[in-house]
Amino acid sequence: MYLLPKSLLASGLLFALLVSAGPALAADDPPFPVGHSLSRFIQKISGMNALSAFVASKAATIALERRLGGQVKAKIKSYSFTDLLAGKVKSLELTFKDAKVRGVELGYLHVTAKNPLWFSYRKKKDQPKGVNTPVSLALDGCLSQKDITAALKDPQVTSTLSTMKLDLPGLGNQQLEILEPDVQIENGKVKIRATVVTKGAKRETGVPVTISAIPYVVEDGAKLCLKDMDIQSSEIENPSEFAQFVTELFNPLINFSRMDNGQCAFRLNGFKISDAKIIFDGKLILVPKRTTAALAQKATITR
Repeated sequence: MYLLPKSLLASGLLFALLVSAGPALAADDPPFPVGHSLSRFIQKISGMNALSAFVASKAATIALERRLGGQVKAKIKSYSFTDLLAGKVKSLELTFKDAKVRGVELGYLHVTAKNPLWFSYRKKKDQPKGVNTPVSLALDGCLSQKDITAALKDPQVTSTLSTMKLDLPGLGNQQLEILEPDVQIENGKVKIRATVVTKGAKRETGVPVTISAIPYVVEDGAKLCLKDMDIQSSEIENPSEFAQFVTELFNPLINFSRMDNGQCAFRLNGFKISDAKIIFDGKLILVPKRTTAALAQKATITR
């Protein structure tokens, strides 16, 4: 996995993290050049700004619904019509309901940009497609038991958490698989009923288990772990000792820092279970891609 280089951490991501931790930048003081104040004033009183922002919001809503399905609502505010054409946005707010990413349902998701956004619609010679300045996105949402059950039926999801590696004395590395996981949300815990088998073995050779645990966030939102794990199975002699072993095996359940790359990083701020729902919030940091010319120039300067 390609990790964020120190140059990005020192420039793009550091700036965006500071923005997300502190107050939002003033609307009249964006981190990029915008049109002259007189031009923006004329476009504002003429109604061009309001009309262009309305059209852009509707266009973004339609495009996202076609791509992700479900119900999408986009709200875009711009500095002026000409700035909007240049991809410069004062504020951005997105709401998703029952949308899907690669077939996996998102449930309810609300996204807001915590600082002004400048992005490129199309790839140019010395400017890649995407954001041109660092941006911090605040995310909050919830997943129902129905959403989680549907997600676990998707092979792309189960493949990321279905395999456990064991190093058994005399037997070397072994792998276990969790088959047909069924998730229930009860009393602030996530309860999973499944069958554990040796990887590649038939379901009939497996051991039925019921696992329950409380998920929690650690290390500044970089990891999601499990605690107070309880395992019930008629075929396990000492389930309490096995639960301690499995806790060490499972944790961290998700390590978001391993998903960081040169352009984005996600951190989870909050994660709790309430009324048979998982409620969460976090932040997504986006930084510009580095073009070949920009990297070459940086290498020349630092040489």
